Amino acid sequence: MRTLRWVGQALLVILGGALSVHVGKDVNGDQLVQHAYGAAAFLNGTLAADFAAAGIAGFNNPLLYVPWFLGTLHLPDYAVGFLIGAIQALNGVLVWRIALLLLDRTKAPYADLLAVLAVVLTMLTPNSLLQFGRTFGDNWASVFFLAGVYLTLLAMVRAEAVGARSLPGSRLLFAGMALVGAAGALKYTNLPYALMFGLALLAVLPRPAALVGSACAMIGGFLLVNGWWMAELYSLYGNPLFPYLNRLFESPFAVPEGFRDTRWMFHGWQEMLRAPLSLFDRGERHIEGGTATILWVVLFAVLAIYAIVRMGRGGGAAARPLRRFLMVFVVSAFVLWALMFAYSRYLMVLEPFAIVLVMTLMATLMGDSRRLLAMAAAVSASILATQESRPMEWSRVAWTGDWHVQGRIDLPAGSVLLSGVAEVGFIRGYIPETVVMVGHGSNFFGSGLASDLAYEEVRKRVREARGPVYSVRLPPLPPPSHLDETEARLGLEVSEEGCFMRELAFAVVQDGIPRTDSQILFCPASLAE
Repeated sequence: MRTLRWVGQALLVILGGALSVHVGKDVNGDQLVQHAYGAAAFLNGTLAADFAAAGIAGFNNPLLYVPWFLGTLHLPDYAVGFLIGAIQALNGVLVWRIALLLLDRTKAPYADLLAVLAVVLTMLTPNSLLQFGRTFGDNWASVFFLAGVYLTLLAMVRAEAVGARSLPGSRLLFAGMALVGAAGALKYTNLPYALMFGLALLAVLPRPAALVGSACAMIGGFLLVNGWWMAELYSLYGNPLFPYLNRLFESPFAVPEGFRDTRWMFHGWQEMLRAPLSLFDRGERHIEGGTATILWVVLFAVLAIYAIVRMGRGGGAAARPLRRFLMVFVVSAFVLWALMFAYSRYLMVLEPFAIVLVMTLMATLMGDSRRLLAMAAAVSASILATQESRPMEWSRVAWTGDWHVQGRIDLPAGSVLLSGVAEVGFIRGYIPETVVMVGHGSNFFGSGLASDLAYEEVRKRVREARGPVYSVRLPPLPPPSHLDETEARLGLEVSEEGCFMRELAFAVVQDGIPRTDSQILFCPASLAE
């Protein structure tokens, strides 16, 4: 059976890569704005010379996108697409292993079948389908998170097997916690889940030494991946998490409130209590374009049934540590998501645990009954039937051989590029390192986050330019609404004379329609006297 599992998991990874190639190359605005920019600026050492070139998200740790960007430079685009799908399929492999750890403890029949069902459901959630083969990174960083949870659960299983009061698998535990911390460093939206992960450990590890060691391991994993970046941000802007939490750090480059995306937040406790149902019947409320999932309704319904059955049995024995851990983690993390985000894409790292928990609780409720298989099939069918009731899709294009552009863009040394649209961030990897990029058309300025000093920093870059200054546009994309106001506040003048085009093989999306063989427009710009 072990060999069969290994073969199945290997096939899952290969299938993930093949399907990623089949569905086509990813086109998304975030990729053009900051995914390629951050990796390129990190690799060529221009992070300090540029300023807000990729907007708010451009200040996030760029390491997550470096492997992908290196692939776009050195491999055919379909090969990169295969690797993206294969890496994302590792989420399914880890769900398989986590599900078996929990289901084996229930002594349920068909444990392997239930684990495979958990994998299928995980890979077919709207978030998984939406991001499959794409570069958003939620389902890249989730590999680290899931691996961390798997190692932690494995340490608990080994301790349970020998009846130890202290964990004989403490190295596994600490490695798992470090991976969870690393997942939070790579994608800040995972940090609330990392916090709830630590909280869940309190329910199963009431041992001070293990808890302190786990906390140190998680912090260590976070700092190992993100410490250098926090030091870089602090040296440049005076805030190690810039532009976040600026009320605390008071960087002079941003307003003191810092940044928080409140577009999706719940309004009041009554709306928040309806969160599971809202994700199903008001999917458009939680993500651009709208998508629906009944997963959370099913989860909380099964949790309620589980609680009622246990009370009917007089409370029964305490839930096993792994099951107790998963219940505390999933419920508390979902509540924190509702409080902080209410944006459904950020639930992606939590969805696999919700699915495994549903399977585990069903197996526990049904005991050795063979009705378990029918019940699992019915629940799985109901989830699958409704996951895509409000489908959405961000455009893909055909494979062309190169990911974004063919060749480099020759510009004079010391030039300054002002982004008339944020989507030009991706060209950072295709221009000389001596060229400076400034994101005056990015959401850092459009959101009202930029302080007076930030505007002065843009003027400084223009005044100190050792070459020509250009405002850069992508003609298929309209300039942002705030651009005229920003340029007026900067005292920036853009000339229509002397503009020139560069023909590049890349794709953008306008009104949901992918456009290829696009042009980049460079127009001379200067500060008014």
